[in-house]
Parts: sequence; C-alpha cells; structure tokens
Amino acid sequence: MAEEVLHVGRSPENNVVIPDPQVSLLHCRIIPLTHASWLIQDLDTPSGTWVNERPVVQKEFGREDRLRLGSVNLDTALLLRFFEYSPRPTGISWNDFRKQEEAIHRFDQLEKVYEQFMEEKKRILKNNLLKSTGIRAGLSAIPIIGAPLSILSTALTGDVQEKLMALEEKFKTEYVCPRCFRFLGEPFANLKKRGYCTGCRTPYVRCPREN
Repeated sequence: MAEEVLHVGRSPENNVVIPDPQVSLLHCRIIPLTHASWLIQDLDTPSGTWVNERPVVQKEFGREDRLRLGSVNLDTALLLRFFEYSPRPTGISWNDFRKQEEAIHRFDQLEKVYEQFMEEKKRILKNNLLKSTGIRAGLSAIPIIGAPLSILSTALTGDVQEKLMALEEKFKTEYVCPRCFRFLGEPFANLKKRGYCTGCRTPYVRCPREN
C-alpha cells in the first residue's frame, strides 16, 4: 500500500526531507516487511544508499542496522518512528524531526520527575504529622505544656517548611518544557492529555490534540 511506504530525499515531496547536497531529490524508499524488518530501496542515486557501510540497490534491514544516504548517517531507530505517525506527514525536515522526537522522549521522563516530587512531598508531610502527634502525646503528661509545646511545634513547622521549599525549588528546575524550559506547573496527566507546551507549542505526543 502506498501509505505504508516511507519516502526519503532532498525534495519536500518526501516524507523525510534531508537538506544535504549528497542526498538526491528522491533518494530512497522504505517498506515495512514485518514488525521488526524493513526493505530499503535506492532510487538510482549517484551517491548511493548504504546499509552497514555496504552500497545496496535494495536490502532488508532491522533497527540495529546502520543506514547512510550519500555521506549522511541516519539514526535508524529514529527514522523508523515515522511509521508510528498516522497519517504519515510529508515534507518533514530530518533535523526538525530529530528535535521533536527528542522533546517527546524527554517529556516522557517528566512523568517520573512529577511522581517523585509528589511522593517526597507526601513523605515530608506524613513525617511531620507523625512527629507532631508523638510530641503532643509525650507532652500531654507534663502539667505545664503551653510554652514547650508551642516552641517545639513552631520549630517543627519551620523545618518542614524549609524542606518543602527546597523540594519545590528543585522541582521547578526539573519539571520544565524540554524545548523552552518553562516551568510546567501542572499535573503530568494534564500535560499528556493536552499534548503540547502552551508556551512554545512543542508537541509532547505524536498526535497532539489542539484545544
């Protein structure tokens, strides 16, 4: 089927556009064979299509094989991500695509950053509650407890506030857009549902839903 073929070359008519003089206008096409193998076909180019540093007219390859068009080395696994898009885009710059996929990969890592922040925040607040309960229980048998309890409670609250402030400052430097580095400031699930940064509009998923 035509939509299953990935076209690569210098012309904007291709799915993947590589603006390099060593790459022909219509350089090659890639056809999926199985879930783990593809066929690459050279389109009679002067600089050639190479698989594992050997020139080919057509050759079956996998994710671990090395591809080269003329003098341009390609990230094979990254190139094959084009097959995850439906419908498959046309005229996409290879350099822009690499940046976008890097942003998507780095965005996926933010889920762990958000989860760790929430877990640590809960831990700090839980420990504060346990300590406060223990202090009050321990001092309940002392006849005059007003001043000591007040001093201890204030000190404990201040310590917790410092921990929370330090945690939030660290979170603000890590939980940022991979492209514009703006603090995202909302739950990860909300970001993933929207699918893009409201500041720089960088897609975080391969099919972002516009609001």
